[in-house]
Amino acid sequence: MKAVAALIIGLVALGCSLALSEDNAAGTDQAFKAITVEARPLAAFDKIDAGKTRFGKLKWRGGLVLTSPSRHFGGWSGLVVDAEGRSFLAISDAGSWMSGEIDYAGDRPVALKDVHLGAIRAKSGEALTRKRNSDAEGLTLLSGTPDKGKVLICFERKHRIGRYEIGKDGLSPALGYVELPPGAKRMKANRGLEAIAVLRAGPNQGSLVAFAESLPDRAGDHTGWLWIKGKPVEIHLTNPGDYDVTDAAGLPDGGLLVLERRFRWSKGSNRGCGSSAATSSSRASASRVRCSWTPPWPRRSTTWRG
Repeated sequence: MKAVAALIIGLVALGCSLALSEDNAAGTDQAFKAITVEARPLAAFDKIDAGKTRFGKLKWRGGLVLTSPSRHFGGWSGLVVDAEGRSFLAISDAGSWMSGEIDYAGDRPVALKDVHLGAIRAKSGEALTRKRNSDAEGLTLLSGTPDKGKVLICFERKHRIGRYEIGKDGLSPALGYVELPPGAKRMKANRGLEAIAVLRAGPNQGSLVAFAESLPDRAGDHTGWLWIKGKPVEIHLTNPGDYDVTDAAGLPDGGLLVLERRFRWSKGSNRGCGSSAATSSSRASASRVRCSWTPPWPRRSTTWRG
């Protein structure tokens, strides 16, 4: 459960780093290197009820506000952690990746250490410099660990899912791409592939699942795809409140944890986690946990990622 908790921490707190502008997208100067990251504890998840730590089946264990002098730091949109919730790999919507370890005081995250950062690269080995190519949104571990393994990264704008390896030399260039379904052509440029996960058990163990950030069907539900034996099948997940999908993770029992969000200027960010059984059915409902969270608005304009 520590890994699942770390995932939620990362997507809701670590993910709220300053986003990079298009001018600061990963460039040829972004070599694989160690960076310094400072961490400040996030006091509470629910600003209205700061003492609240239990959200349905989830327990809030803490979060971190992260800063770094690196000009390529920020815009974090996807995260995977190991089974112990320590080793991690993250990707940015400006075309960067970051790896390191999470330090804990008891069960609360307190710092990041041994952090390295580099550019996500195309098959040619070139850094992704244009926003259309570099808008990485979702990340999932296919095999191994965040230090040494195989991962998938999904991108929007230029919609695609790339295969990569991670090792002592960092993230490899793209090794190839997953076949996308014809229905993916319906996605808008900046509302495309946002969440990917691999099912960990059950009849579809090892299968890839992906959801668009916003591609409602006629019922207003989320649209995604389940790759069965390598072929994508369209699926739908109930959406009871005009939410967008922001990330997903496979659970040990074969279920799927989906993170959703809804933003209103007057109310801040409203988030939810839904868990559903992973079956071959084309439509699934989910049991959900909801909470409201109004970020402490910064002094300068930022993009809040969830």
